[in-house]
Amino acid sequence: MMANRVKVLIYNSEYSIISNEDPEYVRSLAFRLDDNVKDLMQSDSHMSLTKALVLCGLSYQDDFNKADQGMDNLRVQVKEYLEDAADARSEAEELKREIAILKKENQELKSQLLEQGMPEGYKKSKL
Repeated sequence: MMANRVKVLIYNSEYSIISNEDPEYVRSLAFRLDDNVKDLMQSDSHMSLTKALVLCGLSYQDDFNKADQGMDNLRVQVKEYLEDAADARSEAEELKREIAILKKENQELKSQLLEQGMPEGYKKSKL
């Protein structure tokens, strides 16, 4: 991907950013930062631009860390779900084999009954 030069405005200062990202995406990041810096600067008349930018950076890092931890938790959950699904599939296959064996045994027993003759009172419809 080709690097793009994007001009952005943050708290009335223009910055030229070189990025491989889409220029509109870079502008949206700068717009968010500009809004956050303005909010901080308006909330405290003694706050410097540097302090506001540091606080924004810390806030963004905190958001990133929490999102990263959330992704780690999701990865663990997905792994557990996949293991559970594999166990369930294995158990289902074992049960299918067991059913097939029982059906075969049942059929063999029916055949043996027919060969030996039906006991009195035993109806053919039960077979």
